[in-house]
Amino acid sequence: MSEAANSSRHVVKELEIADQMKKRIVPVRLERFEATGAFCYYTRAMHFYPWSREPDLVISRISEQVRNAKSASP
Repeated sequence: MSEAANSSRHVVKELEIADQMKKRIVPVRLERFEATGAFCYYTRAMHFYPWSREPDLVISRISEQVRNAKSASP
């Protein structure tokens, strides 16, 4: 998540497609900014990982989510 992503129409389309395909979205906040519009809609209720604090911990937690999602898939 970044100001550039927030203002990118392509990122919004990717979020829309992921939502339509029922894909899990795991936001990683790269910088502080105010999310707006569709970007805000698709990321507002989600827990995000703050990259700037502990990148290794973020990678570990995302890896864990991926492993859990894969084991939960039919």
